Amino acid sequence: MSLAPGTRLGPYEIQSPGGMGEVYKAKDTHLDRTMRLCRSLVLLPGLLAIFIFAWPPDAVSAQAEVMLPDRSIAAARIDVDEAPTIDGDLSDLSWTSAAVLDDFRQVQPDTGAPATERTVLRIMYDENNLYFGIYAYDSEPDLIILRSMARDAEIYTGDNVGFFLDPGPTRRNAYSFQISPSGGRNDSLYLNNSEELEDWDPIWDFRTRVVDDGWVAEIAIPFQSLSYEAGETDWGFDVSRSIRRKNEDVQWAVQNPALDFTDVSQAGTLTGIRDVNRGLGLDVQAYGVTRARRDWHVPGEDTDLSVMGGGNAFYRITSSLTGTLTFNPDFSDAPLDARQINTTRF
Repeated sequence: MSLAPGTRLGPYEIQSPGGMGEVYKAKDTHLDRTMRLCRSLVLLPGLLAIFIFAWPPDAVSAQAEVMLPDRSIAAARIDVDEAPTIDGDLSDLSWTSAAVLDDFRQVQPDTGAPATERTVLRIMYDENNLYFGIYAYDSEPDLIILRSMARDAEIYTGDNVGFFLDPGPTRRNAYSFQISPSGGRNDSLYLNNSEELEDWDPIWDFRTRVVDDGWVAEIAIPFQSLSYEAGETDWGFDVSRSIRRKNEDVQWAVQNPALDFTDVSQAGTLTGIRDVNRGLGLDVQAYGVTRARRDWHVPGEDTDLSVMGGGNAFYRITSSLTGTLTFNPDFSDAPLDARQINTTRF
């Protein structure tokens, strides 16, 4: 039997009709948010008795669980000559045109409750870059926990803001970015909602600063640093903030504490990104080394000078396939493969 609009399931009110096993659009009357609910019949008498106590009498034949929040935002477009200066100062006039997010709710410790500190995120883009402006308000800025300034360090041990982008969206893979008020950064790839690849180090720029009422950040991510199919205007997106002294994590789209941080299946949606410069898909890394050698113990010994150069070229063949060409590699900077021990017959 289908649930009619207006039917109440605990705090949820059905807004659109559906049938058994379908997903319903519903309103959470406690949090005043639109949600999706999955309905299924309860057939076992023992379980039916449990739901008689758990739900109102008109809902004893249904079981509801939160599936996805209905969250989306359209990024604002600006001209290239309006691009902000990335200096950790949100006074650039272009930020007044950006799309704004400020409805963050707790993942923990009080799941679904409003954040105890206000966070405002501004989003805009031009032909070349995607821009984020963050104002992380804090009632006690002197207690903001600052950690490492190094790249790919464990900045999650202090205050930080993180977000991910899932062009497509795939609902499985994403590009992850994380920054701290001390100037530290992390970037990685999320794969299949379960794996994090930390070796990914793209080109992007950001600046942060601590101010009298919190901390501020400006971020610019070149579209050339991201690999995706042309014409994909809707991207999976979510943003989070950690207030470490309170052990409080807040998020915009999803507040499900059971989800792993690499799970992007229930993310919100960033829309409206179109007509951007994705580049040629070619990245070149060049290096040069100059060496000088002289034995001071040998009278009349001349200084021996040598110069060596080389480089790497990366070409994006498709959105999921990149070719690499290396000339005269400098093995002192070559990453080592992780050692693996295989004890099986394969």
